[in-house]
Amino acid sequence: MKLDVLIVGQGIAGTIASYQLINKGYTVGIIDNAKQHLSSQLASAIINPLSGKKWNQVAQFDKFLSDSLLYYKGIEKILNQSIIKPKNHIYFFQSKEEQLVAKQQINPEWFTISEEKAFKNINSPYGFAQIKHCYSIAQDLLFEKWKQYIAQHYYIENTLFEYQELKHINNQWHYKDIQSNAIIFCEGINAINNPYFKDLPFTKNRGDVLYVNIAGLDNNYIYSFKERLVPIKNQLFWLGSNHTWEYTDLLKNEEWAISCIQDLQDQLPYPIQLIEHKVAERPTSIGQQIMAMQHKDYSNMGLLNGLGTRGFLQASTHCKDLLAKMQL
Repeated sequence: MKLDVLIVGQGIAGTIASYQLINKGYTVGIIDNAKQHLSSQLASAIINPLSGKKWNQVAQFDKFLSDSLLYYKGIEKILNQSIIKPKNHIYFFQSKEEQLVAKQQINPEWFTISEEKAFKNINSPYGFAQIKHCYSIAQDLLFEKWKQYIAQHYYIENTLFEYQELKHINNQWHYKDIQSNAIIFCEGINAINNPYFKDLPFTKNRGDVLYVNIAGLDNNYIYSFKERLVPIKNQLFWLGSNHTWEYTDLLKNEEWAISCIQDLQDQLPYPIQLIEHKVAERPTSIGQQIMAMQHKDYSNMGLLNGLGTRGFLQASTHCKDLLAKMQL
């Protein structure tokens, strides 16, 4: 089988990369392990213009947002599905100190602060901020429908990539029965074991995510309490997540889950039903450095990884830049 580009991994990086290449007229194939703990599929999948709890604007946010909307809308057109929706983000202050920090950085273009004690019957003694320019991405729909599209029109193989099977012959990449002009690794946590990109500043952490049903809560907003609450469909919400840097397993942190739900219940008047508890291992990098690079010896080999918590915002721009470097 002959391809223009072989992509390893179909998380957010691999999905966006395959779309951008297809949009340029290239033929693509994807090798995707679809492992149980795939971090992209357990992420909150939101676009948020503010960084951390200091209320600073994400650098180059306008550029990232413009690219994101362009490519997500392009995917929507192909799939005939709604993927990205604007959602105002309601951030409930957990202390007076948190509120004061936000007031020092207030910018009406990005967020406003309310001194009200409640928001739609929610217990909010310190008031809340309403963050603008936020979006949620229907990640389950995105990944599953895009996989089906690739399988129908191009090629996808749901297996673990075997590095020893990859050969470079006459400036072509040969992988088993596949011959490709270029290859891009978008493999998430597996990139730590990639022999072609050694000594990169990779690190990793693990995180728990809860899926809860909350009847009565308005699902037109993204909420932040002690943890973030993101609407998925109807009254199903994503709740989380924690970050653990030292760990020996991917077992569910039941103690965290109980505490997380109790904290949320203290602020909501609605019953919370736990539907599912999942754990993911996340690839990241020291200093949160985005890795979008060509191989030092092979110009037709690239890597896109380390997108972190803002991957659904930044993937489109970093992928576009990487393809330009690779002259694709």
